[in-house]
Amino acid sequence: MAEKNWIEAMIERETIPKPARQDTVAEFCAKWGVPESTYYYQSSNPENERRIVELCFKQAKKRTPEILEKLGDKASEGSEKSIEMFLKLVLDKSENSTVKIEKGIDDKEFDSLMIEYAKRKENPSTEKTL
Repeated sequence: MAEKNWIEAMIERETIPKPARQDTVAEFCAKWGVPESTYYYQSSNPENERRIVELCFKQAKKRTPEILEKLGDKASEGSEKSIEMFLKLVLDKSENSTVKIEKGIDDKEFDSLMIEYAKRKENPSTEKTL
């Protein structure tokens, strides 16, 4: 059972982005009394890799609404990078989706907004805002 516990902890640890991890592999292995080679072997085991990816997607799905809301707020505040990321996301989703969303504006108005945004990117001194 102890082996199962460290593998579960390793799977959870692997879902955390490397810069955000609280410990190194060596520290993790020392805590659990497991050789580093065993850690790397188990983390690359296809079944464990599948579980790591599934857990990552589960976490991403859970956090996406909150992150999108914050991105939208920053875009509304005028953050150029956030505006670009938000519009690219919307455009990508609308182009690649079989489900069409009612935009609330017609295609000409939407295209006009996208053209204005592109002009702003080319000439940041343009005073017209979205």
